[in-house]
Amino acid sequence: AMPTLSRAVAEEANALSPARQIAIPLRWGPDAAFYPPAEYPGRGILAAGRTGRDFVTFGRAATAADVPATILTLKSGADPELASFGSNVTVRLTEKFIAYSETTRLFAASRALAIPMFKQDGLCGLTSLLDALGAGKPVIITRNSNLDLDVEKLGIGRWVEPGDIQGWIEAMRFFEDNPDAATEMGRRARKLVDDGL
Repeated sequence: AMPTLSRAVAEEANALSPARQIAIPLRWGPDAAFYPPAEYPGRGILAAGRTGRDFVTFGRAATAADVPATILTLKSGADPELASFGSNVTVRLTEKFIAYSETTRLFAASRALAIPMFKQDGLCGLTSLLDALGAGKPVIITRNSNLDLDVEKLGIGRWVEPGDIQGWIEAMRFFEDNPDAATEMGRRARKLVDDGL
């Protein structure tokens, strides 16, 4: 057997050997006890991560939306344009990964978590999406058809197309202008974890 973290990946693997379906998707979820309690409604949109991230689109959109936003990523490989965003966008570049316990505190204090990505053909963004659920926060995420969780159908967030600055602006403004909806979506996200996903 070959376990995968996505139905799409399992289907792709099984297509290589139609006579013998060996790939099976396994659910992977966050450790519910690991995350500190969420602060509601929270403040600002936090985008943290490294792999496949499109922080330039996110930062441009956050600047235009005039919404408090934070980008947290490694200094190595950071795009120089990250220094050009508006004063409402905090860019925190670190030499090495910060402790996960500190990151989860930032999750808890945010209004929503953002996962801005370049167009994907893999599972990029999955860990961050599960972090959002564990932290009890709604999510804005670049569409990735390889991820099994549909944030809009589940009522826990918004999809944005790759490179869609206007889509990011609208999603960020929604969460900024609707704190009660953000809180409800965040609680719904956490309930998925507490109910066993």
